[in-house]
Amino acid sequence: MRLVRPTLDDRAQVYAWMMAPGVLEHMMGPPTFPDVEPPEDLEEFCDDFVDHYWTWEKPDQGRSFLMVHQGERVGHICHNPIVEDPDGRRVTELDMWLRGPDVIGHGHAPLATEILCTRLRDEGVEIAFLQPSARNPRGIRAYKKSGFAPLALDAEEAATRFGTSADYSDSVFMVRDLAATIAPLVVGALSPNTNPAPYRPLFALADDAASNIEASLDRGTIWAARRGETLLAAAIVTHTDDIAELTHIAAAEAVQGHGYGGKLLEACVDGARAYGARRILVATSSTSVENLRFYQRHGFRMERVVRDHFTPARGYPDEIWDHGLRVRDQVWLSRDL
Repeated sequence: MRLVRPTLDDRAQVYAWMMAPGVLEHMMGPPTFPDVEPPEDLEEFCDDFVDHYWTWEKPDQGRSFLMVHQGERVGHICHNPIVEDPDGRRVTELDMWLRGPDVIGHGHAPLATEILCTRLRDEGVEIAFLQPSARNPRGIRAYKKSGFAPLALDAEEAATRFGTSADYSDSVFMVRDLAATIAPLVVGALSPNTNPAPYRPLFALADDAASNIEASLDRGTIWAARRGETLLAAAIVTHTDDIAELTHIAAAEAVQGHGYGGKLLEACVDGARAYGARRILVATSSTSVENLRFYQRHGFRMERVVRDHFTPARGYPDEIWDHGLRVRDQVWLSRDL
């Protein structure tokens, strides 16, 4: 499961998911929810989910995400404006719906909820809450499995505590303390004496040549992103005079697309700058479209191309294919510090 940034063009599809038979009747409208009117049309939906939900221009005012499972869009999840409760804690409300009955009951919603809660925890949000109707016992059971506990609050108390109105006449306010239930993300350089064995499988995701990995480990520093005992991403940075090189970086397959690689990359950049580097380099293959986008999103610019780099003489398999293309050439990128 990945949560993907949407575009304004996705609003119509997400609205259609909400209004789909087998979805709408579990959230609003008759016969079960005659007290909650569904939006009359896409325009009214867009009045509720305004542009910044889709563009992320005001992240503290609310963001939407598309749930993507094995490359397939299966639903929508969002958080509403982040506010401070009376105790000074950052709080936000979550909302979600799946695209239709064909994907309900497959565990997508709990997975998406956990991913979003983890992301919000890393962004300093301490409390997340939802407010299903008491007439939605299935939803309440699912939210309990995701770590949310019901609170005995009436609409007035909820407005004081969360700065929101009740969606239903029988809203059940369910709260999760993110700070208490999600371990903090720890990103940093490791000791020179660190055993590299646990990190080699991650580096193998980024490099088919084991000899290159070992050479980088011999002369570089391992950086890692962890949550508790879970290794999320790892990198190797080397230094030559005032030039740093990010020789390897990879996120664990289970969390790819969750932003940990980007957080680790920026930590490596900050570390190289503190070390005294003026520039940091990174290399990838000319066919690695995702890598090229990733590095350029983080401020790297293309510098040069090394033709016919990926050969057996350099420790690579005889043939490597990526996106249907033979991997031959290496692209170097750099970022000034």
